[in-house]
Amino acid sequence: MSSISLIHQKLQKLPIALQEEVLQFIDYLFFKSNSAKTETTVSVLKPVEPKPNSFAWAGALKGQDEGLSAVEWQHKISDLMVADAMLSTTK
Repeated sequence: MSSISLIHQKLQKLPIALQEEVLQFIDYLFFKSNSAKTETTVSVLKPVEPKPNSFAWAGALKGQDEGLSAVEWQHKISDLMVADAMLSTTK
């Protein structure tokens, strides 16, 4: 049995959604093999200068200690840090 017929048999047993994923993966493999053939230079990522930490969110929860658990505190702090990061990117 050839690999093509084996792939075909296995593909037919999959649900439609997974069959589409298989087709997308095959397209990705074609793209990957074509770009490897045409790529003559290796792209190098430029190092990114790290930004200093901003603790503008520190103290923002003062007075809000409503008997929260440690996990709930972590979520609130994370939300504040994300909001602070979004503000600093718009400046």
